[in-house]
Amino acid sequence: MERRRTELLLRLRSAFILIVIALLATYASVYSFAALITLFLAAMAWEWGRLVRGGGLDIAFMLQTVATVTACWITAFGHVYYAILTVVAGAAAVFLYRVILHVQSKARWSATGVLYSGLPVIALIWLRTDADYGWFAILYLFAVVWTTDSAAYMFGRWIGGVKLAPRISPGKTWAGLIGGALSAGAISAIFGMSLHGASIGRLVLLGITFAVVAQLGDLAESALKR
Repeated sequence: MERRRTELLLRLRSAFILIVIALLATYASVYSFAALITLFLAAMAWEWGRLVRGGGLDIAFMLQTVATVTACWITAFGHVYYAILTVVAGAAAVFLYRVILHVQSKARWSATGVLYSGLPVIALIWLRTDADYGWFAILYLFAVVWTTDSAAYMFGRWIGGVKLAPRISPGKTWAGLIGGALSAGAISAIFGMSLHGASIGRLVLLGITFAVVAQLGDLAESALKR
């Protein structure tokens, strides 16, 4: 019990530090936010390579990182369409590299990683570039994601019950999914009440949708690991 408590406190402290850094970088400017995203893109490229190809640092990793990071900064400077083309070109480059020089069975999954990480990042940076609501839009997404993860974990541990997908992820339960989604809806309502003129109903629906999609994304990643 004491060991669990110590591990929990360590996780909470680490999470608090990371949250503060993320919020400060996001609030400061589009460019500091892009710098923060750059670090995550490199980490995502390594993780994707490890899952798909069994090794994180290779030529495909370099191609994915260069393409997605370049697209990130192109978006930060206001050229969204060029950023999308960069990601598509990066995916094509990874695919051709794997087909020509390596095994074709890994080519599609390797190329998918460029799109999987690059396109959402373009959307995030594009949202942040909005002068009036960019900061609030990203803050809302952070709040929904963090609330969903925390609530899903707590409801899953406290209530337990029927497993969501036992063959893919034995730890996930329907209670966690529902609890995470409802909590995301609640934080969306609170967020909506703090913004003048915001549609609370739409934000709640959007928050629940994001929560479900996020948890399905976790399941998809778990399936890929297997």
